[in-house]
Amino acid sequence: MEWGNYSTNADFVLLGVFSGTRFPWLLFALILLLFVVSIASNAVMILLIHVDARLHTPMYFLLSQLSLMDILYISTIVPKMLADQATGQRAISFAGCTAQHFLYLTLAGAEFFLLGLMSYDRYVAICHPLRYPVLMSRKVCLLIVAAAWLGGSADDFLLTPVTMQFPFCASREINHFFCEVPALLKLSCTDTSTYETAMYVCCILMLLIPFSVISASYTRILIAVCKMSEAGGRQKAMATCSSHMVVVSLIYGAAPDQATGQRAISFAGCTAQHFLYLTLAGAEFFLLGLMSYDRYVAICHPLRYPVLMSRKVCLLIVAAAWLGGSADGFLLTPVTMQFPFCASREINHFFCEVPALLKLSCTDTSAYETAMYVCCILMLLIPFSVISASYTRILTTVYRMSEAEGRKKAVATCSSHMVVVSLFYGAAMYTYVLPHSYHTPAKDKAVSAFYTILTPMLNPLIYSLRNKDVTGALKKTVGRLLFSEKVTAF
Repeated sequence: MEWGNYSTNADFVLLGVFSGTRFPWLLFALILLLFVVSIASNAVMILLIHVDARLHTPMYFLLSQLSLMDILYISTIVPKMLADQATGQRAISFAGCTAQHFLYLTLAGAEFFLLGLMSYDRYVAICHPLRYPVLMSRKVCLLIVAAAWLGGSADDFLLTPVTMQFPFCASREINHFFCEVPALLKLSCTDTSTYETAMYVCCILMLLIPFSVISASYTRILIAVCKMSEAGGRQKAMATCSSHMVVVSLIYGAAPDQATGQRAISFAGCTAQHFLYLTLAGAEFFLLGLMSYDRYVAICHPLRYPVLMSRKVCLLIVAAAWLGGSADGFLLTPVTMQFPFCASREINHFFCEVPALLKLSCTDTSAYETAMYVCCILMLLIPFSVISASYTRILTTVYRMSEAEGRKKAVATCSSHMVVVSLFYGAAMYTYVLPHSYHTPAKDKAVSAFYTILTPMLNPLIYSLRNKDVTGALKKTVGRLLFSEKVTAF
């Protein structure tokens, strides 16, 4: 094969997420804000766990390690991306790219393993509470942290030298915002299929090992919770695990595509993904809408709550949500997939979503797009009407409350649901309600990039906002600092 002139150690050019956007500096400011908040929130989490004696438990020790990983993780990628935009330079040296690749793989791998091993901590806390101090001793905690770092670094020491030894004689422009394996391999002019297969196996193991620990732990936890006789005990057990489960979903949800490095998907696989996505998204829309009714009953009719929200009503709500979601999937999937896709087979997205698929069709899809637009508007308006009606009644009830504590409790009861609704419906409105003229591949990629950037910021917030121990420690620390300042001034 004729390779032409190339230099293994030549600089690369990162295309980033800012190119092609109409307001790059607004995007820059937003990512900078997220970066600062992420660093600050994780640093505060580490500080609180260190200074407050009530947080000197195995769970919080592991959380402090997770926060440390998140600080290092986001610092590996975002500062370079922001500096490139600020200076107008896109170049990254071969050594810099190697270092970024090394750190990214190490930290991502370590976080996967740590989240997996943290599920063991939750298992011991719920299934063996009396033996918790022994089974989760300081020695065990240190072993867990060491195993996580060892697993992450082993992955990196295996993959980085092999990735960076390939001759990059194609374009030096990396169509990404950091030096990630799949983006780098596209620049190689040699056959990388064998290495990609080996990397695929390695990354699958990197996911399966901690995921097996998570699955085994939560299986035992669910069995233990089902055997509990008191509802209060079940609620406390689930609350203990909910934060970890959310973070695991965020981290592992984005992992498979990054792990495989493969972009191909069969027609049958794309159809199945399209159907499941529409069904699940639709079901979640309806469920979030109907959940607002639950909040309305809890606040406006607390004495009648056991009757109005009986087990039968709950099952009907769940059935209605799944029925509404599956109806959307069964209506739209057959029509979408029957179009002839005679244009490029490259979907400029990271999954088989309707707007991205329709761009590949060589027939006029305007009538279908209009019908789909109406369908999606209804899918949003029906549950959104229930949410609006419920929260209007809730706000009226809260306004009439005479006690401040009652108002605070009512707002706290609804806060999580309101946040989830805002995030979920906001993203859906951007994708399906905003006219196509406002969509560009660059914007869609930028929105997707936020999942990577947001995750390190969300971890400490998820673990702290609804945690009385953490919020109490924060108030105590701030109060102590303010008091010391007053004494010094005096």
